[in-house]
Amino acid sequence: MSYRFEAPIFQSDCFRNGFRKFVLLILVEVFIILGLLGCITYIILSQPHVHYYVTTTGGEIYPLDSGKIALSGG
Repeated sequence: MSYRFEAPIFQSDCFRNGFRKFVLLILVEVFIILGLLGCITYIILSQPHVHYYVTTTGGEIYPLDSGKIALSGG
């Protein structure tokens, strides 16, 4: 007779412990995702600016503005 009253309490404890483990797992995953997003943001923002240079037939080197580069077709 006492088993009938103890089973729901045991089941409640199992659900509570399972929920706590589940919440802990979710928190760990959230911190992992935030860390990966931070790494991606750092990698994207820390890329160096590309510099292009032009040489003349006389051997002089001039910096070229990357916004004014025209790609030739041939």
